[in-house]
Amino acid sequence: MNVVIVGCGNVGFELARRLAGRHRLVLVDRRRSEHVSDFLRAHPDASFHEWDVMNHAAAPEIDGAVDVVVCTVGTLGTATPADDFGRFRTELELNYLGPVACVKRFLPRMIERRSGRLVIVTSTSGHHAARELTAYAPSKWALEAFTAALRPELEGTGVELDVVSPFNIKNRWSEVFAFDFGIAPELVAARIERCFAEPGHGRIFVPRRYEALHVIERLSPGLLDRQAGLMWSSRRRASHRRRSATRLAIYRASPEGALGHAVARAYEAHGPVATLRSTDDLDRETDALVSVAEVDDRFTGDVLATPIERYREALEALLYVPVRLASALPNASRIVHVLSPPPIAPRARSSATAAPLAALWAWTRTLRRLRGASTQVLEALVAPPADPNAAARAIVAADRAGREMVMLPRPSLLVALTAEALHLR
Repeated sequence: MNVVIVGCGNVGFELARRLAGRHRLVLVDRRRSEHVSDFLRAHPDASFHEWDVMNHAAAPEIDGAVDVVVCTVGTLGTATPADDFGRFRTELELNYLGPVACVKRFLPRMIERRSGRLVIVTSTSGHHAARELTAYAPSKWALEAFTAALRPELEGTGVELDVVSPFNIKNRWSEVFAFDFGIAPELVAARIERCFAEPGHGRIFVPRRYEALHVIERLSPGLLDRQAGLMWSSRRRASHRRRSATRLAIYRASPEGALGHAVARAYEAHGPVATLRSTDDLDRETDALVSVAEVDDRFTGDVLATPIERYREALEALLYVPVRLASALPNASRIVHVLSPPPIAPRARSSATAAPLAALWAWTRTLRRLRGASTQVLEALVAPPADPNAAARAIVAADRAGREMVMLPRPSLLVALTAEALHLR
């Protein structure tokens, strides 16, 4: 079997050591580290290619058929956008667009052969929005949404996809992860090898008990709010209701979107609203912000047909602008993020939009857990074909009631969220 391992840090390198002598290995990383050089000398049948995955045009040419691609690229993203937005962006894009580049590089050859397996290594942070991981958690939520949208596009192609989410990994070989606690990378490598023989697509947690973290974050996020040190939601809601905002601004990712127009009109019924096109338009005295991340047709398309630059444009419109705006208002009393459609069980051809919406969803929760009771942070999930005017009125009512989450329409979204949360292998 021909196996390509992209990323030779902890998991990638331990997987190479495990597979050596039994499979033809191709190792790929941005540079050849000392431990990789030692490995190649000990295993002359293995080969190495240098590739910085953020330089998509420089992807390596690999001879022969590729049976399995394992992508482990990533970095520990701890940058906060308020302190260093450039670093926040770099860390997020490496963790999200790096694996996207791997998929776009190797998937066409697999589809042509009608055979192959992609293994994407992400993290349990793709299922939990820890307040201290303001770049890392959103990047992993984005990657989870991207792979969820990719799965239906692979039906009938003969290509299988596994997404492996390990807990914190003890550092053995990585230059960017320095944990001295967690699970051994050998355990993750062993679980990845087992994927090779398992039919169909898989979403796998290592250890498996961390499936529960995904379910709790999706269905009962208040428990994790409490773990982050927040007071009970009922007490926060009472505190939020006592605050009033005098200057409200709204950003609409889709200027022509019906939901954005309806939300603006609903808020205008209660007072003046400033319309924002970018952070340059923001009055720093603004004390309430509403961002409507509404998807339009600009970013819809198959993974292989959508260029990387289009993925970046979607990140800018649906994630970066709302994040920059909220970060510029540390003393805001209210921040509302409207996500439409919610990144729950994304459909085919939606990868470029589902990923940034998922990242914004995660970042909204990290923001709430960072600011505590000082800012009301409301996440509004609106699924088409919800009536835009009715949805807008419900969002304003939830905002004024001090709530922190609203789902529209609630019954169908609860069913979808529950089904998505429990569909684990």
